[in-house]
Amino acid sequence: MIATAKTFLLAAVLGSTGALGAVQATFNRYFAAECSTALGAVTLVEGYCVNLESFPTLSWDASVTSGACADASASPVVKIFTDPGCETGLVSGNAIGAGAQCVEEDSTIQSVTLVCE
Repeated sequence: MIATAKTFLLAAVLGSTGALGAVQATFNRYFAAECSTALGAVTLVEGYCVNLESFPTLSWDASVTSGACADASASPVVKIFTDPGCETGLVSGNAIGAGAQCVEEDSTIQSVTLVCE
């Protein structure tokens, strides 16, 4: 009974903050151009910053895996940073969709975030 109550409360809190409907995406970095030789995937959730190991990359791709922007006129955008913390060192911001598209980007990505713009 206690576990059920905790689960219900957690669902209520997440639902009230919008976390259950937040956009989620998969982000992949690659050692080589044309999105080959992967470093591995991370899951992005709208509004959260993910710090990454600072390996040089030549390309990346991302795709929406679930959710949608609360504002129907906005699109999911992946923002890439050369500094940790997703506040300084913005390199690019690219709109993404359900299908992954390779982006050539010769940089050392240290953080990434997903936003709706």
